[in-house]
Amino acid sequence: MSYTILKYYILLVVLSAFCITNGLAQELYQFKGATVVIELDYGDSIVQLQSRHLHVRLDNDNAEFNSILELKTLVNTTDDYHADLGFLTGSEKIEMTGKFKVDHIETSNHAPLNFEFSGMLTQKDASLPIFGRAELQHIGGGGSFSCMLGYSFIIKQETLRLNNIGSTKLKEVKVQVLQTILNREG
Repeated sequence: MSYTILKYYILLVVLSAFCITNGLAQELYQFKGATVVIELDYGDSIVQLQSRHLHVRLDNDNAEFNSILELKTLVNTTDDYHADLGFLTGSEKIEMTGKFKVDHIETSNHAPLNFEFSGMLTQKDASLPIFGRAELQHIGGGGSFSCMLGYSFIIKQETLRLNNIGSTKLKEVKVQVLQTILNREG
């Protein structure tokens, strides 16, 4: 094995160890299978889209999150609506960042917790402020999962028009996210 390749492997191992240790110290977790349900109200029609491929990074210690949704992973779950949803075929992504209005994400045994959050929804150059509600339910029973976290928000027509987003027929967008929370180390 050449000296250059050996240096590369050593560097890779050192960086991996640093990232794992740093991630655990900050209680930063990444989930690739969170579920998102998006409901689009067109006035005379409701379209529901779903993806189980929401990528979420959650910082338990600071109660902050960052998520990315690739539009092509959304599936139309509304049987009777077959209008053009061509925007789902692109390789575009939507990013959602925010902070839950709690000190940290509790993973030990607890009663259901309800709290608010605020953040930003971004696609390309367009950004919208978002405000919503969240609920944290303790699962218990051992294993690597401790809680289920659900959060949702609504974007009203006024906000959509003000930011020139979506079809003029679009009245409202409702977004719901559901994800599991891992047990905290120690």
